[in-house]
Amino acid sequence: MSFLIIPIHFSRTVYCLDNYNANYVYQKISNGRPLTIKNTSASYHDGEAEWTILGAVQENELVNQEKEEWSVGDNPFEVVVIKDCFSDKAILPYSNIIHNSAISKSLDIKTSPGLYSSASFVLRSGEGALEDVHITVSDLHGNGEDSVIRAENVDIRGVKCWYQSGLNLRRTIHDKKRLTPELLLHDLNLVKVDHTYKVNLIRNLKTIRDAEKLLPFSIPAKSNQQIWITVHTPADVHPGKFSSVIMVSFTIADKKYTTTLKLNAEVIPSRLANPPIEYALFYLAYYDPMENSPVSRFKNGVQILAELKDMREHGLTNVAFNHRCTFSKDGEPHFSNLEPVVRLFREAGFSTKRFLYVDWQMSGWDNAILYRKKISRLKDLVSRYGFEELLVYNKDEQPYESLIQYRNTFKIAHELGVKNFVATDRSTAMNMRGLLDYAILPRDTPLRGLNLEDGGNLVLNGDMKIPLEQKGAGWISSNKNLFFIERDRLVKKRGEYAYFAQTLPIREGNTYILEYTVLKGHGSLPDMGLFLAAGGGSCVDKDIPMPTTKGVHQICFTSNGNRRLRIGASSRAEFELSNIRVREVTEHGKENSPMIIPWAYNDPQAGMELPGTYVHAYGESIVHDGYKGVCIFTYQSGGCWDDWGDQEWRPHCMTYATVGAPISTIQWEAWREAINRAMHAVSQ
Repeated sequence: MSFLIIPIHFSRTVYCLDNYNANYVYQKISNGRPLTIKNTSASYHDGEAEWTILGAVQENELVNQEKEEWSVGDNPFEVVVIKDCFSDKAILPYSNIIHNSAISKSLDIKTSPGLYSSASFVLRSGEGALEDVHITVSDLHGNGEDSVIRAENVDIRGVKCWYQSGLNLRRTIHDKKRLTPELLLHDLNLVKVDHTYKVNLIRNLKTIRDAEKLLPFSIPAKSNQQIWITVHTPADVHPGKFSSVIMVSFTIADKKYTTTLKLNAEVIPSRLANPPIEYALFYLAYYDPMENSPVSRFKNGVQILAELKDMREHGLTNVAFNHRCTFSKDGEPHFSNLEPVVRLFREAGFSTKRFLYVDWQMSGWDNAILYRKKISRLKDLVSRYGFEELLVYNKDEQPYESLIQYRNTFKIAHELGVKNFVATDRSTAMNMRGLLDYAILPRDTPLRGLNLEDGGNLVLNGDMKIPLEQKGAGWISSNKNLFFIERDRLVKKRGEYAYFAQTLPIREGNTYILEYTVLKGHGSLPDMGLFLAAGGGSCVDKDIPMPTTKGVHQICFTSNGNRRLRIGASSRAEFELSNIRVREVTEHGKENSPMIIPWAYNDPQAGMELPGTYVHAYGESIVHDGYKGVCIFTYQSGGCWDDWGDQEWRPHCMTYATVGAPISTIQWEAWREAINRAMHAVSQ
């Protein structure tokens, strides 16, 4: 028998099936039952439920192979405790080596009143399957009679490993299908995984809803099942040590087994009622009272309220709401589908300090009358619900040359007492001072000099204290072997021409002074080969010689409209520089004096199955780096459940939509842990 090879072309990659086509997979899995095939999925009914098959359109990932050795050995089962469940090391069903684990009879957590804290263990089968697995927990008791954390505050879920189309959110030609732990389920049979054809099967996807509590499940022979524990410590619990018992029971070949784990919780005093900075996510849902499907875009009030409560419970202090504003024939803006969301936002328990409004299309931006009316009506709306401040999102991720075309919208917002925020780069944000109030910057953006607090120097790492390879240097070099940072200085070795550059907030027609200190040089003649170089996006049209005698030097230049400071050096040049500074001679106008408040996003955006990365990027380090907020994209995007449904992007999912409460993920729990650690870091 021969099978047709069907390449499915996407704009950035090609999914080519290996030795069977998607239709063949669908037929084998459905076992001849009638199929409904739609785009990148197929569904069939087995008499009890409808199953949706996802993942058949991508070639198999060959790395994930089952191991022949199994360390459980002659034991019928084994329980291992995960020391840090927020690790990027994946625990797969067939992982023989469980990283960051220990054989232990206790799970230990440290928490504070009001917080949610996580722990995890892995139940491993031996030669026989574990059937009818039940897991229960008792109340956590402290020292006093009234010192108790009820079992209802302990949530137990199974970690579901399933196939995803890759790791990167934006597709590349090198993406491979990968088995990854992600979903946290009460009903582990809600999603089934076929390891023969490397596909996922979702039960009753159109009306999907998880169970309220962990249901019994089975574990095949020689397999792992990770269990996730979340303890919610009530706000009124007194500090102290608490403990309870987790009981695990199952059968192996009709023989009953029971094992227990001790759950220990140390509740320490917390001096912080709220996170030290703003923690927000973009939220793409549109309110539609008639909608009842598990997608990211259109949701009814029950779904939106459930998701907003979930965001609040996971530490968010705010939500950036997506809304497409339309206008009536007489120019009145419509907010009828936004006002219910504002009410639900209040009901979910969020603060009324500020409301974040996002209209990706910037409706009415090119008509001052319409835009003024839109922002004015919007401000009236949120003010009625008690919000103290309104932030309006401007044109997304634009360079300065494009964003400045929306100058009038920034000004209108300010005239109405409204603040502006937008995601952009550091250089653009600095050039938008006085118009832009909150800049959402890539997470690795150094903040030093953002508000010119170091005397007006526009250069990142002007004193050369950060090596070229580290975040914060800002510089790029055409030859890191000959032109590099070492011992707090910029060093050029002889050998070939090279340049050193970084993009700065330089504006066309303005005059600037470049200042630098030569620590070691060879004369001041032009043929010594140091110059402010033209070309490659440089801010000057002609090369300007730079003296290389020892001491402090200054040269003056007028920008051509490009924003790259580009220092070139000839093959003969050999010198050492330090303290490079660029400051503007032209006085800033009034609109350029106010401070810009830095928030972070990206690196990573939401939805990557890397819990350790989120804890590292958005935990205590975000506070130490000087950011005042976080606003990443996004809580959910796309069709959520189908990782193959979009041609260019994987869905950005911190949770997965249902017709009721959302289903959590390991990265979403890591987001909450990051906020917890930020709070503890500040309180110490």
